Amino acid sequence: YLRAPFAGLVAKKLVDDFASVQAKERILVLQDESNLEVVVNVPERDWVLVTPGLSLEERTARARPLVELSSLPGRQIPARIREFATTADPVTRTYSVTVSFDPPSDVTILPGMTAKVIATASGDVAEPHTFSVPASAVLSDEAGNPFVWLVDQGTMTVTRNPVVLGEIAGSQVQVHSGLESSDLIAVSGVHNLREAMLVRRLED
Repeated sequence: YLRAPFAGLVAKKLVDDFASVQAKERILVLQDESNLEVVVNVPERDWVLVTPGLSLEERTARARPLVELSSLPGRQIPARIREFATTADPVTRTYSVTVSFDPPSDVTILPGMTAKVIATASGDVAEPHTFSVPASAVLSDEAGNPFVWLVDQGTMTVTRNPVVLGEIAGSQVQVHSGLESSDLIAVSGVHNLREAMLVRRLED
């Protein structure tokens, strides 16, 4: 007897009928069609903008993820964040995020189909005493904490400057603390900068 932890569809048989099998040997692929998942890879430049300390429900409420299948362009299906990795892929340097969704009853959606996930910022109105900087200027340190390269306007050298971020609005991200409005930060070539490196202002 074979007992599965869920009701599903036998997608593929891996052995022939009446064949002898060993304990723990895989014999078929069973798919749960009641709930589907999409796995996306989030670049680190976007990951540093995620607010820390939120539950999966809070992250879902903020991001409002939608799934759009390549075979159904323009049709967006509400989804929810199920899990995410906190360790980057060693090759792509991206973080895996899994969202799940309930398939509509009027179309056939099967595992293996391609899709994209659309996430929406929860708002673009800055809180008092905050301002925005280009999102491309924000990096993350070894512990995943966001920082920008602060330029000393006297020596024109850069130093790491931790910041606390808010919401994303287009290509800009809110800074709640860590910078003053008079500070000068690097916004170009930030991935190539090092501590105390000399830079120059690019004039139009």
